[in-house]
Amino acid sequence: MSRKASIEGMTFGTTKNHIVRAALESIPYQIKDVVEAMAKDMQAALKFISVNGGMTQNKFVIHFLADLLGIPLNKQRNPDVSALGAAYLSGLKSGVYSSIEQLSAINKKQTEQVLADANNELPRNGYLGWKEKILRK
Repeated sequence: MSRKASIEGMTFGTTKNHIVRAALESIPYQIKDVVEAMAKDMQAALKFISVNGGMTQNKFVIHFLADLLGIPLNKQRNPDVSALGAAYLSGLKSGVYSSIEQLSAINKKQTEQVLADANNELPRNGYLGWKEKILRK
């Protein structure tokens, strides 16, 4: 928790695109750290995870994450699921929706699955470097 951000290995050839990519790659690396901790606590591997929020609209990040974790991601088509959940609850209370089961059926249609590419070594190799840097600090 006391760590601060740093950028290492920059050369005169480093561009803003390299920095943006590094920042985007760090998001899946951090998520993998959490997923590994969860799996350790549960004493079981995760079979899939559900993802939502604005970052899930970034195809690079979401595919990098799926390839890194090696499991499918169930991605909401609507990134604003908090607002959607509030609308569902309001609709349920006001009678627009008849039951939780009806909402579940509607929601299943709003999910797409992002599958991992087992042949993409780049995320896993990058994660090894990430771990090395984190553990060295």
